[in-house]
Amino acid sequence: MDSKLKYGLIAVVAIALIGIVLVIALSLGGGGNPPATPTPFQPLPTPTPEQTPTPEQTATPLPTPFQTATPLQTATPAPGAGFPNLAAKYCADMNYSSQGEFCLMPDSSECAFWSFYRGICGAQFSFCEKNGGSLQNRTQMVGRWASGYAVCKFPNGSECLEQAYLNGSCSAGQCVTWDEAQGGCQG
Repeated sequence: MDSKLKYGLIAVVAIALIGIVLVIALSLGGGGNPPATPTPFQPLPTPTPEQTPTPEQTATPLPTPFQTATPLQTATPAPGAGFPNLAAKYCADMNYSSQGEFCLMPDSSECAFWSFYRGICGAQFSFCEKNGGSLQNRTQMVGRWASGYAVCKFPNGSECLEQAYLNGSCSAGQCVTWDEAQGGCQG
């Protein structure tokens, strides 16, 4: 065998052996730094009772009783991409234009989508009031969350959720009251 080839082969084998040794040394915790996670050969220590967290320490805290649940508008996909932004859709269903997160009213005022949807502002431009009803904003505890919603109160005293009235699933005289905590139409 040619001496150049012989020394080249020895060099390749030596480098491969050094690489293998380094890999083994690092996986066993050599090199001066401890491994980031335990190796499969080292059992995890069993926590003592004082180290074991209580359910209260590991549970996600619940909201305070009057914290309003607001939909995550940043999680709303673009139109046609999946779930609709119901508040923006309500504005569009009323044939109003929008700009950013606002519904533009016929009198040139603007109302944030969710505020308009819940009847907090722009009530005179709601489906309910355009059809002879009176829009009311309500906040009610539903479980541990405060739910804000709009109810259309009809002249005969009955009422419907504004969205249900708009989409035709509730009409004047169908519900005595609307109660979110009880699942909607009552009586």
